Amino acid sequence: GRKTLENQVKRLEMVERRENKLKDDIQTKSQQIQQMAEKILVRETDQPSKD
Repeated sequence: GRKTLENQVKRLEMVERRENKLKDDIQTKSQQIQQMAEKILVRETDQPSKD
């Protein structure tokens, strides 16, 4: 009856919170990766290629 419905809602909210946290983690990590990639690219363009 009511109890199981409330439990399901609670579980759904927990899952949603976890998913949001994961999304935030992924966004943070992809930003870090992008910054690293930009640093590497800058370093590559700074140094003239030695043939």
